[in-house]
Amino acid sequence: MDEGLQFHLGVEDPFSPARKAHPAFLVEDLKVVRDALEASGYDIVLDTQLQGFERFYTFDPFGNRLELVCPVPPTL
Repeated sequence: MDEGLQFHLGVEDPFSPARKAHPAFLVEDLKVVRDALEASGYDIVLDTQLQGFERFYTFDPFGNRLELVCPVPPTL
């Protein structure tokens, strides 16, 4: 993992959270991320799974939708 990565978003005035348009973050262990978010009080929203990925949504403290995805190994 590259610790030097940064993600920048602009803010519009007046601010309105993005409820549909959203970034997706690829994570190595979706369960670890989900457990940490739930333990911190964030809601998890399950959605239709994409082929080859597990995913869920959450919202940042400002109300913006964030998607977290993790590839699933193919089944034989």
